[in-house]
Order: sequence, then C-alpha cells, then structure tokens
Amino acid sequence: MRHAQAFGLTLKEVNAALDLRRGGRPPCVVVTQLLDEHLAETERRINELQALRDTLCSARSQDLEAARLLLTDFFARSLPPM
Repeated sequence: MRHAQAFGLTLKEVNAALDLRRGGRPPCVVVTQLLDEHLAETERRINELQALRDTLCSARSQDLEAARLLLTDFFARSLPPM
C-alpha cells in the first residue's frame, strides 16, 4: 500500500487494483494505465514549473537591469562632474 501511494496512486485506485486481484483478474493492465496517467500528470506539472521558473528568472533579470539603470541615472544626476 505504501509503495502504491509513493507512486502517487490514490487509495481508491489501489483498492480498485486489489478488487481486480481478489476477483481473480491480474491488475497489471489497470495499474500500468494508472501509472501512465500519473506519469503524464507529473510531466505536465514539471513543464508548468519549468515555465514558471523561466518566467521568474526573466522577471528577476529585468528587475535587476531596471534597478541598475535607475541607480546609474540617479548617481549621474546627484554627483558633480569629475
């Protein structure tokens, strides 16, 4: 049970596989389909998180560049010419 939950299977999904086994049918096909669905969902979430990471990195870089430009302008106006 813990192994199945570690793979992301819900209690309902595990029970369905166990019911198949109790009924004399091998649950392999059902379990494989469930794992494929969980794998696809995991891949989708990974892609979303990578896109979010890229967006955050881009926003951070833009903010750093904007801050640098503001400070350069501020000091150019504040300091007397050399």
